[in-house]
Amino acid sequence: MFEEENAQWGLVHALVLDGKGGARSIARTQLDDLQLQPQESLWLHWDRSHPQTQTWLRKTSGLSEFACDLLLEENTRPRLLPLPDAELLLFLRGINLNPGAEPEDMVSVRIFASAARVISLRLRPLRATDELLVQLADGKGPKNASELILYMAQ
Repeated sequence: MFEEENAQWGLVHALVLDGKGGARSIARTQLDDLQLQPQESLWLHWDRSHPQTQTWLRKTSGLSEFACDLLLEENTRPRLLPLPDAELLLFLRGINLNPGAEPEDMVSVRIFASAARVISLRLRPLRATDELLVQLADGKGPKNASELILYMAQ
């Protein structure tokens, strides 16, 4: 719904998970004033190559400089890094299933997660996120941030 408007910011998807398997789309401009209900979680999926993504991550996200540096790093390897305050960084790779891609040219997603917020960054489109959007639209998706991470890792 807001995908076209959000794209100018590098924001691929901005969703509030409803705690029941569904989600509602929100605009980038709504982020600053967003108040989540206790059962809700926020998922922000960004295009890592977009300059506005990098600006938002460093100036507005509230993440540490350390976390931002790792999320924006050019080359990464799959890993899990626990952070203070029950947060984590997770770097995943998968086979590139995009049309015309070589399978050995892996796709990656970089994830910051806390109890009620997931920030993911990708360079190329990911089939896993497309499938997640369908499940959320059908009300059969992840209910919270931790389930979202499990869905993305499968």
